[in-house]
Amino acid sequence: MTVRAKQMLTLAGLLLIGLATIPMFFDTYRMAAFNTVPHDDYASYLLALVGQGGEIAGSPRGYRIVSTAISIPFYHLLPLIKFSQLQDVDIAYLKATQAIAFSSYIWVVLTPVAIFAIARKQFNASKASALIVSLLTFLLSGYIAEIGVDPLAIFVICMLILWMDKPLRFSLLLFACIVINEKILILFVAVLTCRWLASMIMRKHFNQYIQLLASYAAIAGYFLMISVVKLPGNENQTDLASFTSQVKSVLLYSLTPTGIVLNVLPVTILILIIMGAILFRRQNGFLISDISGLLILLSVVALTGVLTAGRVAMYSYPFYLPAMCVFIDYLVGQEQSL
Repeated sequence: MTVRAKQMLTLAGLLLIGLATIPMFFDTYRMAAFNTVPHDDYASYLLALVGQGGEIAGSPRGYRIVSTAISIPFYHLLPLIKFSQLQDVDIAYLKATQAIAFSSYIWVVLTPVAIFAIARKQFNASKASALIVSLLTFLLSGYIAEIGVDPLAIFVICMLILWMDKPLRFSLLLFACIVINEKILILFVAVLTCRWLASMIMRKHFNQYIQLLASYAAIAGYFLMISVVKLPGNENQTDLASFTSQVKSVLLYSLTPTGIVLNVLPVTILILIIMGAILFRRQNGFLISDISGLLILLSVVALTGVLTAGRVAMYSYPFYLPAMCVFIDYLVGQEQSL
């Protein structure tokens, strides 16, 4: 098969995935339009950015301006899709809702491509196992807030992992995360710090000093921004006196039927993925210190009283899912030997 033929087949495959996943956009848009699930109101923020009313979001959503502004082209370019059962709707607000939903859909579709690249580049995955782990992201996306900015954050995390060995690209993108999503900064500070500590303890060479320093500089830049631009809202998340009660509220919520589905189940899935990565760490080079990403996110959401801990925990899966490729190759080998 010629190179051109392979390229055409690859494009055909990507087109097939794109067409097959379009219903995901409509599902996300419909849920947001009918407000069938609780979600942060980024549509009003988008309207403010395009000068159509709305309002600037409070903290911390207001600081994620790029996560919202990235939907502006879709607000202007997409033809409005209306719902017959949706009555007395604000057209501008519906357009903003549609734009946010379409933007989220784009990142959900692009994330498997990034996961495939990570699996192939960093974990030497076969094409088959890389494809399998990449497609698993569609299942995992059900545990994040697809109506909002989570899909963009996870895609950005994937790109940062993919560019981990390119200090300049990594640093520039990480600094952009100051106005994309602060949880990305927290995640990489934790992971890179623990990688450095692990290398010191094991007396191994550490070659990511630039990335480590960039992560600390970026999170310092975030705190500088919020100290200068003081947006109202969620003051309890920085109140040290309320941390104990907030941890208790998150734990109690996680024991309810809803909490088990939204928190316990996704965290359990992540633990199983990590176990699969650890099982073959000698073959895939998985760093156990990267588990710190999941632990720090769970700690932050517990201390700040974010009840949807499972949704935030899913931000860490790009560190673990690609490492599952060797485990998948092992399972395929076992099946073929039967």
